[in-house]
Amino acid sequence: MNNWLCLRKSLLNIKKQYFKANILCCYEAGPTGYGLARAINKEKDMKCIIAAPGKLPKRVDRIKNDYRDALSLTRHLLIGDIKEVRIPEEEDEETKEFIRYRTDRKKDLKKIKQHLKAFLLRQGFKYNGKTSWTNAHKHWIKKLTFKMQRYSQIRDRYLSQMMILEQEVADLDKEIKLIAKTKRYCKPVSNLKMIRGIGDLTALTFCSEVGDFNRFPTAKTFMSYIGLVPSEYSSGSKIVKREITKQGNKELRRLLIESSWQYFLPYQRRKLPEDTNDDPYYLYSQKANDRLRMKKYRLSMINRKNNKVVATAVAREMAGFIWGMMTNNIL
Repeated sequence: MNNWLCLRKSLLNIKKQYFKANILCCYEAGPTGYGLARAINKEKDMKCIIAAPGKLPKRVDRIKNDYRDALSLTRHLLIGDIKEVRIPEEEDEETKEFIRYRTDRKKDLKKIKQHLKAFLLRQGFKYNGKTSWTNAHKHWIKKLTFKMQRYSQIRDRYLSQMMILEQEVADLDKEIKLIAKTKRYCKPVSNLKMIRGIGDLTALTFCSEVGDFNRFPTAKTFMSYIGLVPSEYSSGSKIVKREITKQGNKELRRLLIESSWQYFLPYQRRKLPEDTNDDPYYLYSQKANDRLRMKKYRLSMINRKNNKVVATAVAREMAGFIWGMMTNNIL
C-alpha cells in the first residue's frame, strides 16, 4: 500500500506537469499480481495494462537493468506492440488462488509418497501388490519391521505427513464442490461437466482462469492460448509441423490432457435428469463426446498413433468444444 501511495503521488505529479494529460502505463506480469493495475485503473484519467512477458519481442543486447527495461516497455507501449494480460475480477482471482493452493498440496502429497517408497526400497522392501496406496498397501507399510529403531520413526513420520495432506486435500475438494455450486459458477460448471472427463475441479479452473471466453474470437485462438496447437518450422515452400507449442496457460493444458485420457476407458453415457434431454447444452455435450470418442478410435486403432499423441489431439479438440460451450456457439 505504501508503494502504491508513492507511485500515485508520482503519477499525479506527472499529470500536473503535462497539463492534466491522460496517463497510460504498463508493467510486466509477474509476482506483483494485479493489485497495482486495479489501483491505477480506479484513478481518473489513468489506465494501466499488464504486458505478457512471453509475447514481448526479444532483445539481443547483453545489458539489462531497470532503466533499459522501462524504456523498452515504453517503446513497445507507444507502438502498440504489447500483448495485454486480462485482469480478472477479484472473485475469479480468489477462486483461482484457492485451486492453485489445492494443486500445490496435491504435489506435496505426491512427493511425500515418492520419498516414502524410495525409503522403503532402500531398506529392501518392495510391495508386490497390483496397486500402490490402497488400504492394503498402507496396512503393509504399517506392519513392516526394521532392524534399526530410527527407521521406524522415519516411516511413521512419513505416514503421518501423508495422512495430514490427504485429509487436507479431501477438505479442499469439498470446498471446491461448494464453490462450484455458487450462483456465479453453477451454470457454466454444470454445462462443462456434461463433457466426458470434466469434473468440478476442471470446470471451475476453466471458469476462474479464463474468465471471459468471448475474448477469443475462434476456437483455434483458444486452443493456441492453451498451447495445444502444433508448432511450425517452415521456410519457402517447405512446411514442417512439429510438436505442440506448450505456450499459454500450463495448468489448463495439463487438466485437458488428463481429462482426455478418460476416452481410453470403456464408454458409458452419464445418467442425467430427464429434463436435460432437450437442453441444447446437453445435446451439444453428447455431440462432443461422440466426436471425441471417434477421434480417439480413429487415431489409435486406425492410424496407430502413440497414446500420448492421441491424448493430446483429443485434448485439443476438447478445448474447441469447451470454447463453443462457454460462448454459446453450440449450433
